[in-house]
Amino acid sequence: MQALLTRPLKTPRQFGVVLVILLALGLAPSVTPTDWELNTADLGRGLAIYENPSYVYPPWALILLLPYQAIGVVGAKIASGAVVAALAWRRRWTLGQLLAVIVSPFFVFAIMFSNLDLLVLTLPILLWEWAADRRWGWSLRGFGLALLLIKPQGAFLIIPYLLWRDRKQWRALLPAIGLTFALTVPISLIGSPPLFLQWIDNIRTPSEANQVYWLINNVSMSAQIGIPLAAIVLTIVLGGVAWRIRHRWQEDHRYAILLLGAILLSPYASTQSMIAATAFVPSWIAVIAQYGLTLLAGALGLYNQFVSAWMLLFGVIALLLANRR
Repeated sequence: MQALLTRPLKTPRQFGVVLVILLALGLAPSVTPTDWELNTADLGRGLAIYENPSYVYPPWALILLLPYQAIGVVGAKIASGAVVAALAWRRRWTLGQLLAVIVSPFFVFAIMFSNLDLLVLTLPILLWEWAADRRWGWSLRGFGLALLLIKPQGAFLIIPYLLWRDRKQWRALLPAIGLTFALTVPISLIGSPPLFLQWIDNIRTPSEANQVYWLINNVSMSAQIGIPLAAIVLTIVLGGVAWRIRHRWQEDHRYAILLLGAILLSPYASTQSMIAATAFVPSWIAVIAQYGLTLLAGALGLYNQFVSAWMLLFGVIALLLANRR
């Protein structure tokens, strides 16, 4: 059993356990309504989608969320687990490290809601890596960038970084960027007024339902203390963490910091969005701290008042302890 949990994920027995986990995720209970229901219910309305003032996904979601709609609530859960499994396999993590992500409160919360974030924030990074130096890699990268733009509030730091990191391959990036434009720009210009403007209007004048959602499940630090102060706090704290772990720095630390920073700096981000960042930095101690501190803070009445600070603390703990078996 110890060897099963502590060796890199590669044996048939380990993958058998992963398969059982994925099937179990598909059977996991859901809350009502799920994110899947909220995100896909209006896709069939086509160009009239923004007549529902609560719909706040960008116009390209009409194209890119169709597979997500097709796999249903159960499929969304399994797909999210598969993304984490793919991440673990590519990083040569142990089965124990994979389980640390699966049992974390952020992952459990995401599964309960059949959440989208692992599919549109974490998966595109894997696609970007896997596509490197492949003949048709530009298509995967272009598709991945478009997926990231489904949640620009969580991706606005990671997208410039990916493009900057591979800037020396700019000729190979051009067709990828072209595909991203093809998937996002034309559909945004359709409609009267254009769908893009309708989308912005729904964000700027949130419906009563969204005002409630954005109040009760918002981990944004900028929403609590303002963007300037939040940017200063995040720069100091996350910059300090990066300096502290500089001797064992990995690319996954950078991914996690950029995603965590964007999530906390955006005007709105849900609790389940945190899994997109913390999936890159598995730690059992961090998981125990997340559950323990959440229960303690809730019991003391200190959780909701300082939710963004707790999210930052949980992210810092995970970064400091990441990938220690």
